[in-house]
Amino acid sequence: MSSDTKTIDILTRIAVATEKIAASLEAQKRLPAIVAAQPAPAKPKPGLSVDNVREELAAWLPDLEVTGGLDGSFTVKPKRYLHQTWAQVNDIIRTLGGRWESNGKQGSWRIPK
Repeated sequence: MSSDTKTIDILTRIAVATEKIAASLEAQKRLPAIVAAQPAPAKPKPGLSVDNVREELAAWLPDLEVTGGLDGSFTVKPKRYLHQTWAQVNDIIRTLGGRWESNGKQGSWRIPK
């Protein structure tokens, strides 16, 4: 393989990686707009437990971590980027009185007590 061929191969790989990064950043930019357009969440359901929250989110549990706080609130964290699934999970959590708390890759939903 000649030096020119190696250079072209490296530049091609960089271009592909750059396109993937740009697509990911563009998707992340749209997320705050989706969150801002959401109506206010429902009032929290009384007597809600971690098991109730997990039951409501059963279809997505492999991709979510549900924990209960000492104050009686719940946190639902995505284990990976959820793509279109995010909106479906967000709708369910909002019916439970929860709200998305954006914090970059550390974003999560919080369902108050």
